[in-house]
Order: sequence, then structure tokens, then C-alpha cells
Amino acid sequence: SGGSPGEDFNGCIWSIEADPVTIPAIRTGTVDRRTIVTGTFDANGLLVVTIPDLENPSFTIVLSDPSCPAVGFNVIDDGPFGGEIYDAIGVPDSSADEGNLAAIRTALGNPPGTDF
Repeated sequence: SGGSPGEDFNGCIWSIEADPVTIPAIRTGTVDRRTIVTGTFDANGLLVVTIPDLENPSFTIVLSDPSCPAVGFNVIDDGPFGGEIYDAIGVPDSSADEGNLAAIRTALGNPPGTDF
């Protein structure tokens, strides 16, 4: 669903590493990109924003309020994210990563959204 026409939106789009990476700075569950997004819903209730390139290949992308965690925060190891999550989508590049997506979704408190 969208917003009401003319309504302002302030939020954040962030991605979480879902590959089984063992390098401490980018281990599974680490926020590796974040972008604050703002705008106004159009007459159809849609909001279009531009964001930088997304992570590849396995990741969970999250749309939340503007209080998104900093890059480097690990949603599995560092504790719960304290803001409101509007939607989250997990995308694996192999079946081996599906368990990581489930662990991330659990760590986020099972927000709205889906894993593919």
C-alpha cells in the first residue's frame, strides 16, 4: 500500500548482508548500506525515490523509519533495531543462504515482508 496523496514521507532504506561471510566487518547480519529517503506521495499514493546501488548477491532490504541503524551494525549480534520497520524483503542467491535470511528476519522481530 502507499500513502495518502500529498502526504510527506521520511524513512530509510537499508540492506543487510545474508551471505555466510566470516570477515568480521561484513559478517552475516551486518548492515552494509543505508540511505535516508524523503518525498511526497503523488496523486496515486505512490512515492518514488532514487537510491544507490543495492548489495549483491544475498541480502535483506529493509524500509523503515528514519532511525535506521548505522552501517556496520549487526542485527543478529548487536541487539534489536529500535525503530519501526515498514517492510523487508530477503533475496538469496543460493539455497544455502535461505537459513541466513530466516535468522535475519527473526532478529528483526519478523517484520512485514517476505523472503524469496
